[in-house]
Amino acid sequence: MAAVAWVLLGLVAVLAVILVAPVRLRATVTSTPAQARVELGLFWGLVRFAPLDSALPRKPRREAPKAKAKSGGWRPPTRFLRLLPGGALEALGKIRIETCRGALWFGLEDPAMTGELYGRLAAPLAALGGGRWLRLVPVFDRETLEGEAELALSLVPARLLPLAARLVWALR
Repeated sequence: MAAVAWVLLGLVAVLAVILVAPVRLRATVTSTPAQARVELGLFWGLVRFAPLDSALPRKPRREAPKAKAKSGGWRPPTRFLRLLPGGALEALGKIRIETCRGALWFGLEDPAMTGELYGRLAAPLAALGGGRWLRLVPVFDRETLEGEAELALSLVPARLLPLAARLVWALR
């Protein structure tokens, strides 16, 4: 009997660590060469894996058998659908943005048009505080549109439990 209690206590401790340990999501995108990578870090970054990495070769997909069309189907309750937009905003409030930065190199065929576009984009971007997170770089010698971006987010799963409980309760 005491062994069962210790096993249950151990499982509760593991579950608590999983819920309290932050989850970190990092996404990087570049246009030249065209690459995208999403990296997920668990347990304070001790366990990392990339669910999406365009640099890795893809495995060929086999076609799934076609499912027969069902009449009607399951629809979520209206109270769940009413809670969803507010719940999404609440979940966004629980996410911490660690890094958000990007750069955009652009050039038009006429250098004067490039300069005019840069002037029209730079003022609103500066007013929005974009100089900290987005850098515009005009390229006057060629037509181009290139960019790169990096975004790192973290969240603690336990902070989403009340929201998840409300949504599950609305499904009943």
